[in-house]
Amino acid sequence: MVDDERLQGNWFWRDLEEGIIHIRDQLQLELKSEFKLHPEETTNEFFQEFFLFVPESLQINRETYNKEQFYGDETNIVRFKTPNMSFDDLLRDKINSPLNRLDTLVEKGSEADVIHELKMYGNIFRSTLRNEIKSMIEILERPSIHNLSPEFEKSILNMADLIQQNLDKFQQIKSKYKNPSILETFKWTDEFFAILIDSYLTAFLDFFRRGDFTPSEEIDQKLSSLILKESKKEKEEELLMRYSLLNKYMIEALQIKNSRVEVKKKHTPLIGMAAAGIAMMFYMVLFTWKISNFAITSFPFVALVVIFYILKDRLKEGLKDVYWKNFTRWFPDYSTELKTAQNKKLGSLQESVLFIDGEVPQDILAERAKIQPLEDLPILVPENCLYYKKGFSFKPGVLEKGSRRQEITSLFRLNLHKFIEKANDSIQTRLRLNPESLKIEEKRLPKGYYLFLILKNKHPDHVETKKFKITLNKSGIERVQYLRN
Repeated sequence: MVDDERLQGNWFWRDLEEGIIHIRDQLQLELKSEFKLHPEETTNEFFQEFFLFVPESLQINRETYNKEQFYGDETNIVRFKTPNMSFDDLLRDKINSPLNRLDTLVEKGSEADVIHELKMYGNIFRSTLRNEIKSMIEILERPSIHNLSPEFEKSILNMADLIQQNLDKFQQIKSKYKNPSILETFKWTDEFFAILIDSYLTAFLDFFRRGDFTPSEEIDQKLSSLILKESKKEKEEELLMRYSLLNKYMIEALQIKNSRVEVKKKHTPLIGMAAAGIAMMFYMVLFTWKISNFAITSFPFVALVVIFYILKDRLKEGLKDVYWKNFTRWFPDYSTELKTAQNKKLGSLQESVLFIDGEVPQDILAERAKIQPLEDLPILVPENCLYYKKGFSFKPGVLEKGSRRQEITSLFRLNLHKFIEKANDSIQTRLRLNPESLKIEEKRLPKGYYLFLILKNKHPDHVETKKFKITLNKSGIERVQYLRN
């Protein structure tokens, strides 16, 4: 039952299992990468190379899928990673916990600082709750577990207690503030917690009750009590819309400002002038070399002028064509400036994309050869390879010393609607002879396609390669898998 729910995109499981790669919706996948900054170094550089292998039958190639279409389908988000803290840390850490910072800001904090800490608390609370529930479900799913240990049951009760203590302390701190704008943010944060607790704990309790282990009466009552207490704060109408808007509001505390520029547009006038200058120089050399041999009014003179002018024009256009064909190899398609909330330049991002059929690096081809569409069929279908490269350059020195935000999360989203346009029907009918009745029956079978994505991450101190399998059909993305080595 749980597996069926996961495949159907149940909100809880989709959010809980959000890992390196996941499906955002029917047509869009998301891949998450994380980078740890090293403040002791002036510049931190990270590079990512995406090799997407697409079956030729989907007709995605350099003629049918250009750069503009790719960047229209692609979304690139760069933000700070949510700080990793436990519920106990949120209660006791005097330096990093937003909850304790809120307590110290009552007297001397600005409105902006207080609202920022409330948003940080919302992000950390959500991340901590998700990680706690996920780790407990992983324990319950272990095939080797036959009986729940008293320690595990105690950890569930302890989690519920710590959640309640966080909520109680949050309300105590809220009572110290009088500013209407700050109190409104407290109200929104409170509603955000209510939705999270009701959603996560209800799904966890449901999973627990339907599993091989029945929760003890104490666990069941404690979780049920916490859920019911918080669910009263929810507004059932437009629940998902409210959660989505609150989530966007909270995530602002981790956002990095960006300003994206298409490099090609900046280069176009310069390249045009350079090509025209080179061609004109070639024209004048030829012209002066032969001009003295003919009279200006003679036919040979006029013919040479026309020929040299045509050659000049063709040379100019040829130089521009050569440049643009190799543009992505020499320069990025887009350059993005990254800034902190205080408008300090944190770094930059460079992006490039092109098809590299026949030029795929040998190490990537070796990794691709290890992946088969079906495990028992070692057959490689003809494919095109889309190559996308990202280069990050960060200057961590602009961040506060000891800042909680020393890790970067990069989200790469790609809408595959163009890949699906020319796919065959999702379900096809096949005739089958029934071995018992000898009647011919119709059997509906699924028709799918496989994309393979190989990601190469280059960190300052190491290189890692990750492989992914994407299953899609005419209806959209069916499944994404991280293929561990």
